[in-house]
Amino acid sequence: MLALAGLLFWLASTPPSSKHLSRSSLMVLGDLGAAIARALRNMNSAMVINGEVVDSLLKEIGNALVASDVNVMLVANMRKSIKATINFDDLAAGVNKRRVIEKV
Repeated sequence: MLALAGLLFWLASTPPSSKHLSRSSLMVLGDLGAAIARALRNMNSAMVINGEVVDSLLKEIGNALVASDVNVMLVANMRKSIKATINFDDLAAGVNKRRVIEKV
């Protein structure tokens, strides 16, 4: 799961090298990275982090991945896995939920 989070972060923050990718691939990766960064910004701007905010974040990221031709079943499995990992009921009162979500 950490590898997936690392990949998503890399896609959102690293411009791809034009030596290895075609122009259309660069546009798709650029759009994907922008969509993931926008979803994370939306989460960070939320006053309260709850299940609704997490669902919105995962939906935005999932839609961006599907638009970039990622297999729908992989996206569904990713969402399910992340939701299962993040359990707000088990978190202590003082735990920063944003950090927990970012680590997953």
